[in-house]
Formats: sequence, structure tokens, C-alpha cells
Amino acid sequence: MDWIKKNPHLLALIVVALIAIGASGLLIVNASGFNDKFQTLQQPVTKGTKIFEQEKETVERTASEFEKPTLWAGNDLFVPARYTIENDMPQKLTKGSFQKDTLTKKDIPNKWFLDFRLDPSAKGANLADPDDDGFLNEDEWREGTTPTDKASHPPYHTRLFVKQYIKVPFLLKFQAADYDPKHPEEVVVQINPVTLKKSTQFRKLGEQVEGTKFKVQKYEQKIITDANGIEKDVSEVTLLDTEFNNTIVLIKDKITDSPDSYSKFLYIWPKPPGVDKVVKKLQAFTLEPDTKQQYKLLDISDQGAQIQTPSGEKVTIPNLPPGYPAP
Repeated sequence: MDWIKKNPHLLALIVVALIAIGASGLLIVNASGFNDKFQTLQQPVTKGTKIFEQEKETVERTASEFEKPTLWAGNDLFVPARYTIENDMPQKLTKGSFQKDTLTKKDIPNKWFLDFRLDPSAKGANLADPDDDGFLNEDEWREGTTPTDKASHPPYHTRLFVKQYIKVPFLLKFQAADYDPKHPEEVVVQINPVTLKKSTQFRKLGEQVEGTKFKVQKYEQKIITDANGIEKDVSEVTLLDTEFNNTIVLIKDKITDSPDSYSKFLYIWPKPPGVDKVVKKLQAFTLEPDTKQQYKLLDISDQGAQIQTPSGEKVTIPNLPPGYPAP
């Protein structure tokens, strides 16, 4: 007992040695029986032996789940609600609006940004393009598409605006008519050239205006009384474009805009300042990035333009608002 008190470190060393020797012996015993335990598995498989079939559907489903990252079910899990201060009072960020649509001047709700995990309080959040599809957040909000999905974006023609209506005067003017209401089919109309290079022509219904692709299709007598009680002749002659089967109406003594008028569009894609596109009325044109799809300018006026989309839909293209696009 006195030896133990005097040599505790030697006692501890002896105990550790005995434990190590015991563990080694146990490992030797287990190793000697290893082959006996797995003898059945080591035997060769005899042809025709039925093998246990795995549940293929369960295996495939489990493998698929391992490939998918785990996602939280909600946006606010372990995250406190965000607040802003309005009128010296805290208010949830989901309410109100920090951003305005620079085109319509309408407020873009904060909730719309938060629904797509975007920060509505960030400077210029309405003009950001998080999915890099060429459309700004305000464009996606306006058209109801997803700002974080490149495959979900507004139609390309929504980035088209009329920058200028280029009027081309029609080179023919309706000057007068020899008209008998009792025999309207025998009317003769006087067509004058706007320039002095051609002579005046007198044409009946159905006759071609010489040197042009236009034919006299219809005459309609119209007399109006102005604010001073004076009668004014505003009769009309309808000419048929034999090439495109379109019509143009000439009013007596008035120079009419030609069907060959142009629209100068501003196409703001993928981002400002955009590019100009000059398109003739009834002409086909394309919009990047899909240059295989064709649009057609149907009509143009001071109020805007009407185009036909590749799907055949007729849509109105507005005039470019002052100060748009935003710098």
C-alpha cells in the first residue's frame, strides 16, 4: 500500500497497459471469426438464384431528393418582420411604396418587390434588372411577369415607342367634281398634282389616275355649315391602292398625308438610351433579339401607331412620353 502511495504514476501506467492488452486480445478474437460471419456472402452466386428485387421507385425518389437542396417553406422563418417609419410611427414594409413607375408615374407596391425577395427600399430598385432579361423591374410589374425569371418577361413590343410621326404629303389633291345627284355614277372628279410636274386629270369612277397605282373608287358629296353660317364643300373622293388593296380618302381642296408616311420608333431594349427604327407605313420590321419574328406598321398618326404582332394581334404603340426613359 505504501508503494502505491509513493508511485501512483506507475500504477496508472500499469492499468493502461492492461487495458491495451485486453483490447488487443478482443480484436484478435473478433478478427479470427470475420470470415465465418461473412462466409455466406462470399459464396459464388449460382445461375438462376433469385435475387431480392429492390423497390426501384423508392430508390429513384430517394436519389432525387438528395439532389435537391432543402428549402424553407416560408420567407419569414426566423426572420423578424421589416418595418419603416411613416408619420413617426412604425409600419410594416409590406405596406406602402418606395418606388414609382417612371412610365405611368404609378406607385409600385413594396409587397410586389418582397414577393420576389427584392428590396423595395434600395435606390433605383424600379430600374434594376435582376434576371438580366433586358426588362426593368417596373416593366415586369407593369406587365405582370416575374422579375427574377429570365424566361418570364413582357412582350418586346412593349419597349417600343413612337418618337416621331414623319408626314409625307400625298402628291394628288381632289380639286373639284362634276356631279349630278340624279346620275351619281356619272360623276367626274378633278385630280390635281401637288407638284407642277404633272397635269390635271379628270377621271370617272373606276378609272386609273395616270402615272399612279391609284384608281377612283368612290365619290361622296358633303356640305357643312361653319360657325358663321357659311356652307363649305368638304366632299370626299376615295382612291384605291391597286398594289396593296388599301384606300386613301381625299377631301376637297385639302392636301392629305400619304400612305407612305413613316414612324420613327424608339426601341428601348435591352436598356436605355435605346435605338431608333424608321418604319414606313404597311412595312414589316423586326425587333431584337428575335429577328425572325416580323411586325407590321398598320397605321400612324399624331396619337400613336398601330402595329400587328407576329401572332396577328393588333396593338397600339404610344408616343414617347416627355422625359422618358429615365436617365
